[in-house]
Amino acid sequence: MLRLVAVALVLFNHATFSTEAFPPAVAAVLEALRRGGWVGVDLFFVLSGYLVSGLLFNEHEKHGSVHIGTFLLRRGMKIYPAFWVLLAYTCFSMYRRGAEFPPKDVLGELLFLQNYLGQLWGHTWSLAIEEHFYIGLALLIALLQRRSSAAAFMAIPYVFIFVATICLALRIWEVRNHPLFDWHAHMTPTHLRADSLFFGVLLSYATRYQNLTRSLRALPTPLMILAACTLLLPAFVFHRDDHRWLTVTGFVLFYLAGGLLVLSFVRIKFSSNRVVRTMAALGAASYSIYLWHGPMVSWTKPLSHSGSALGETVYLGTFIAGSLLLGYFMSRLVEVPVLHLRDRYFRSRAASLPTRQSPSSHPGHTHRDRPQPLV
Repeated sequence: MLRLVAVALVLFNHATFSTEAFPPAVAAVLEALRRGGWVGVDLFFVLSGYLVSGLLFNEHEKHGSVHIGTFLLRRGMKIYPAFWVLLAYTCFSMYRRGAEFPPKDVLGELLFLQNYLGQLWGHTWSLAIEEHFYIGLALLIALLQRRSSAAAFMAIPYVFIFVATICLALRIWEVRNHPLFDWHAHMTPTHLRADSLFFGVLLSYATRYQNLTRSLRALPTPLMILAACTLLLPAFVFHRDDHRWLTVTGFVLFYLAGGLLVLSFVRIKFSSNRVVRTMAALGAASYSIYLWHGPMVSWTKPLSHSGSALGETVYLGTFIAGSLLLGYFMSRLVEVPVLHLRDRYFRSRAASLPTRQSPSSHPGHTHRDRPQPLV
């Protein structure tokens, strides 16, 4: 369910609607959602770190070791096919329009170096960070599991402190040396954003091995959600282009907020009514929704800036509904069949995460390892 919240924020951030024709109160809310919706990616990062590391911890507990090759292969089958379909569509569309293929951008997409070499789409940089994280986490687990089973992962808090300190120092250095805001330079490099993902790893470790859930039992869930929303609030109030601290210390606030939301959603027991099942299904398809909302931005842009509240409402509804429906369709067309093949021929060595630990679990889940990062 949290993944649906995250992808909805991203959709609002990338929508091209005009708020001028709306009543002031409605315009203010819509503008705030667009201004701060980019933190949806931060939520994805924390959730990915939490869930993926949880699968690895499960496997280690079950078998006494983690098969790194199987982990990376399964990750690849989750991420690559759906992305390759988008890339194939992109190249075909560019060919039909007679557009040039910038070699660095194409190479960046193929090698998952979009945040360093270049990209054809403005939103695929987050996939590069995820991919770099998977590789880094695999190497870390391979190194740590050489120790005795009881002490295998005791170094994770120190690893997080190291990663968080380095990322923060590099963000400060980047701002001091490049004071003018540059979205690509200040928002997308892995070395500036990896702490969000490793914070998710830290949460997973603390929940599993340090009884974090029990320690926080006295805190009411609504209070935790309120605290998370408070930490996220600056992104919706201040514009990141004008307030550079949002892309320096602000990232720390946002991954702390993401952690609180993850721990809150773990507690919530969702009902199994049709609305909840639909929302959970869309959340499970959030990776494809995220991929295909990029083309939807282009396809629906002619509907925006109509000058009327009705026209902008039609545009916004078309863009959001279209992104959700197209993403869900592509998930069923590409992701789900590939995952079935993956689970048939390359079975996960990890047991399923317990239902109470999965922020997106619900009775309709069918995959053994449904807790998956979807960006």
